[in-house]
Amino acid sequence: MAEISPIDSISTPVYQLNTKRTGVNPFAPVDKMADNAAATKVQENPFHQTEELIEAFDLYDPKNRYKILNLFSRDQQQEVLGLLGDDSLVLGMKLYDEEKILNLLFDTSQQDISKVLMGALPMEKIFEMIPEEFFNKFIVSDELEKDNFMQAFQLFSQEDLSKLMESMTGIPQKNISKDVMLNTLSSIPLEKLQPSLLTITPKQKIKLVSNMMKTNQELFNLFPKAQLLMPLDKIGKEQTLQGFGNLDPEVTGGMLKQLPDELLPLLLTLIPTEKLANALINKYQDVILAALENKSQASS
Repeated sequence: MAEISPIDSISTPVYQLNTKRTGVNPFAPVDKMADNAAATKVQENPFHQTEELIEAFDLYDPKNRYKILNLFSRDQQQEVLGLLGDDSLVLGMKLYDEEKILNLLFDTSQQDISKVLMGALPMEKIFEMIPEEFFNKFIVSDELEKDNFMQAFQLFSQEDLSKLMESMTGIPQKNISKDVMLNTLSSIPLEKLQPSLLTITPKQKIKLVSNMMKTNQELFNLFPKAQLLMPLDKIGKEQTLQGFGNLDPEVTGGMLKQLPDELLPLLLTLIPTEKLANALINKYQDVILAALENKSQASS
């Protein structure tokens, strides 16, 4: 993954951009008959090919990309976040502190939080960091169906399922096949199964809930956001960000729109040069004209 490096002389005015001459002269003097106001204003974008624009402003130099990006309005800067690659979006999240990252995640859905969790930690590790009281509330939730439990039971090994049955019933399950135990569990009505599962050990509850999530990740919605964020609060910023690769780019991009004015253009220098030049020509010609006008004023 690339790094966001400090850009030297970021306060340098845009008219000091390093430029290279091409067949198109972006800094040619205007008509001598024009008045003084028009003499410093570029009327038309002379660039039609990305290669011309890149060469004229030496956009392969990140310092020059930074200066151009500072001419974008705040809204325009937020728009071009979509030009960043997935790795660059995740890298941009490093510009926030841990508390801000967790607050941004809290403003998303349980599904998005779960995606980060599963990218940062193994499933059972996630639930080891959540207090047992929340498992108990989850297990007896009215939102659960019998099939949610049966699918999870099928993921247990025979040994683990035997121990779970013993915890529920107090009856040894030695030499009983997994199929027989599954049939027994299937015969228990849901309204009796749920309270019975409150008697199993905390470790077994973690295994059960983990298996339920593996079979249906939408069940994360039954946990309050604050509880889902507990594991991330414990593992720290760097490991949390490992899970951000699971998020849709639109979600991460939306978070990065809150970066302060001095940091957003710095992140945007990671946009591939060709993509940035193409966007300038096709959508942000006003930015090109502003850069050319500043250069003309500096040269006059």
